[in-house]
Amino acid sequence: MIEAFTTVQEGFLWMESLSNLEKSDRDKKRAYRLERMVELCRLFEDPQRACPVVHLAGSKGKGSTAAFLSFILAEKGEKTGLYTSPHLADYRERMQIIEKDGGARFAQEEILLAAMNRIRLKLEEAELSGGFPTTFELLTLLAFLVFREEECSFIILETGLGGRLDATNVCLPRLSIITPIEKEHTQFLGDTLEEIAGEKAGIIKENIPVLVSPQKEEVFTVLSKRAEEKKAPFYRVDDFIEDIRVTYSNRGTMEIRFSWRNNNTFLPEAECSLVGSVQAENAALAITAASLLFPQLSQNSIGRGLKRAALPGRSQILSTAPLIMLDGAHTPRSAKAAREAFLALSKSRSPRVLIFGCALDKDARGMAALLSDSFDRIIISRPGTFKESDPAGIARIFETFGPCELIEDSQAALESALKDIQKVGSLLVTGSFYLAGEIYHGLK
Repeated sequence: MIEAFTTVQEGFLWMESLSNLEKSDRDKKRAYRLERMVELCRLFEDPQRACPVVHLAGSKGKGSTAAFLSFILAEKGEKTGLYTSPHLADYRERMQIIEKDGGARFAQEEILLAAMNRIRLKLEEAELSGGFPTTFELLTLLAFLVFREEECSFIILETGLGGRLDATNVCLPRLSIITPIEKEHTQFLGDTLEEIAGEKAGIIKENIPVLVSPQKEEVFTVLSKRAEEKKAPFYRVDDFIEDIRVTYSNRGTMEIRFSWRNNNTFLPEAECSLVGSVQAENAALAITAASLLFPQLSQNSIGRGLKRAALPGRSQILSTAPLIMLDGAHTPRSAKAAREAFLALSKSRSPRVLIFGCALDKDARGMAALLSDSFDRIIISRPGTFKESDPAGIARIFETFGPCELIEDSQAALESALKDIQKVGSLLVTGSFYLAGEIYHGLK
């Protein structure tokens, strides 16, 4: 007789104990089998079909775009389930409920726990032809079950990795969105941009509209060809937006001014707590998506949604005195965007301190080249133990660009940085979502 989970923490620990492909790359190619996820969903009466879905893939910006869109739809009156990854402090961050009056919240404890126990019991009784599910597959299934039980009227669904074989690709969306694509996870998605784009394009479905961010031309070619094959209406966001301008406030927010093409009467300006020029581009993408879904959507709903949108670890301002910003940027492009937003917000707030740490498989040298000359003090730390890292090796890379310090323990690094910045300085934590999570824990 299987003992039931008595807390959601027990359930998440059980899921994490399985094949966790976010933590280890071992057997990753073997483990990606969409047929298993299809079979798994059928065991639970296909919860992914309970309400309309917007499906997002891409290399960067999909989590923030998903958050913007979720809050916009909530302001319209939709009870929206938001599924993103990874999380900073709690697995429940991945499956939030966004409502007009209540804001963002975790799913109800009793619903989560009941769904976890149902999953475990069903898996003990059933034998899946594709083998036992992975952690991410079970988390995705759990989100579908929770959103159905919570009676969500819309789901905004972010892929984990790739698209074609991602566990989320069992959905039949109302709209597909593809954010900027760059080289990433080449050992699984392919060695070229075209191959990677082909994997991401796997979320494009027959006759389902697809909205695409600005891309390199070779990526556009792949995406548009896939859309043509699937007879999917194909929209480019830069056919809608002409110009975006941002200014920053001392409240740790930014003001965005949008110039739209072809006399579109979309929102002209907005305030956002997610900061940076990249976030402004994500906001424009979300506005366009919302307007395609609901052409009569009011500007007030869009503006309120953008102002309220937040997502842990994405351009997250934890304090304004001193300024403390967390950003899970882990590629040169995203690190550059995080630096630009931080410098615009920090201005005369010195000293500027950086705590940086990244996993072993990231481009530490590329990020170091972009970050090293912008800070008065740089601390290299360990981004937790979830993925393999080499803080000493990263410190040596940073030292080729300028001075840095190695404080492997993230809490010791945080304490040292806080002594420096007092109330007048500024701190950026970046390089890894896992490092951002460690620092987030330390500040709570």
